Amino acid sequence: MCATERIHLACKQVIVVLGKSRSGTSAIARSLKALGVDLGQSLLPADHRNPKGFWEDADVLYGINRHVSRALGYPWMTVGTLSKAKVCEQPELKAYHRHAIHLLERRMASTDCWGFKDPRTVAILPFWQAVFETAQLDDRYVIVVRNPLEAAYSGQKFSGQDLEMELLLWLGHLVPAIHATHGKKRGVVSYQLMLQNAHLQLERMHLALALATQMDAGEVHVYADTFLDKKLRRNQCDEESLTDHPVMAVVPLCLKVYDVLMKLARDDMQFETEAFKAAWDEIKVEFDQSYPLYHYARSLQGQNHKMKNELQGIHHSFSWKITYPLRALHGALRAYRRKLKNQRRLEDLYAE
Repeated sequence: MCATERIHLACKQVIVVLGKSRSGTSAIARSLKALGVDLGQSLLPADHRNPKGFWEDADVLYGINRHVSRALGYPWMTVGTLSKAKVCEQPELKAYHRHAIHLLERRMASTDCWGFKDPRTVAILPFWQAVFETAQLDDRYVIVVRNPLEAAYSGQKFSGQDLEMELLLWLGHLVPAIHATHGKKRGVVSYQLMLQNAHLQLERMHLALALATQMDAGEVHVYADTFLDKKLRRNQCDEESLTDHPVMAVVPLCLKVYDVLMKLARDDMQFETEAFKAAWDEIKVEFDQSYPLYHYARSLQGQNHKMKNELQGIHHSFSWKITYPLRALHGALRAYRRKLKNQRRLEDLYAE
């Protein structure tokens, strides 16, 4: 335990949606309402990135996850894992631990089952699991999977990152999600399969999570027939496009992870079977061996982001603005010199 306080939330359930951003996590989080799970009222508003809504609790996102990530030196999105031991060793996290406890008390004051989603959560999941343990909550998990190339293209549109980095982030969200939820009630849900047959996927989720709540027929109808919109799945890649795309050679482990997760999502494999254990042990070994490279790529990304911010700061500075005429004149003179040089080269060429 990271803290000694105890509160009376025993027997209540908290449902956590895990997955990489741009993987359908928002749509899947919204589905929890149809399962009778309360999402609270402090939700982020929809915008052009997510016209149907993010379905993220603003207090979780801005009041806890962002601060915990910064305290641990993590960027907004990270590739890696965090141990529970490291959580307990961080004195600066104790205040956020208490804050999270108080937030849970408020959110669950009038419900027995509350859920939240934030793609950042997987990077700090041991922090939340320590909070759940203190609160004596029954934590259960929905792990969202989307074709990694689709998720990478969608993520690239908003982040501006290379596809390779987006694939690393996809891998870095899903491998820790499976590893950190071992022994918990959990279910894997495919965004693509949800769009194809929402009623079936909702029943799967309710069964896998063994929810104490009842499915709301009205909410199921609204979600399946009104909320879900296949047109919002703008980046679509079939299995052949995924395996043949040259970028997959950079992060080939994505293919193995995706294959196993889709078998779980289709109920062709179960978490408790030897087949899953053997497949996942192989994946985990390969992930651990490759992690130093992924960590190095993340550090380079962080340095690049820092330099971009510094350059942006320079461009907005007073000194940069006041010297603009001199830079413009210098640029014009350089262009004029290049023009003269090219003219002389052509004159010499024709003179010969």
